Amino acid sequence: IEAREKAERLKREAEARYRVLAQTSPDCIKLIDKNGKLIFMNQTGILEHGFRTLEDAIGKDFTLITFKQEFQGKVKAALKSALRGKTTTLEVQHRSKGDHEWLLETFSPVKNDKNETECVLAVSRNITPLKQTTLELKSQKEFIQDIIENAGVPILAYRKEGSLLLTNQTLLALLGYR
Repeated sequence: IEAREKAERLKREAEARYRVLAQTSPDCIKLIDKNGKLIFMNQTGILEHGFRTLEDAIGKDFTLITFKQEFQGKVKAALKSALRGKTTTLEVQHRSKGDHEWLLETFSPVKNDKNETECVLAVSRNITPLKQTTLELKSQKEFIQDIIENAGVPILAYRKEGSLLLTNQTLLALLGYR
């Protein structure tokens, strides 16, 4: 009896620690049932999605309240994959505008003592600043490539060690290369 009481106490203490971690995380942490409905959302998620309380969020279709329509199919596929036991991570766009437009969303199976998946843990992290930087760099790269290609004069660029980095079609045509 004493060993069982100690095990119960340790389990309650562990659950309390997990609750504190979930509630203080800057990431949106959710538990989703097998039908895609929310059964838990931490305080960060409640605020991010504009709910007043956890009770307002429970039972809502996770894919409909969170993601833009063009990402809902990928999210549903990731949920199904997690229900089959596989963790999946993808970049998705948020329905609401503002600070959390782009998310890195991870779906992981939550298993019981019999190793059966009971629900899905979904953790989303705001990657909007990173995504904006990546898109800006891509835009600048395309702009420079467009300038080089349409310069109308032959262009050669070399690396510091002397190997050819790039050239444009004007130079290739002048030299007779394709």
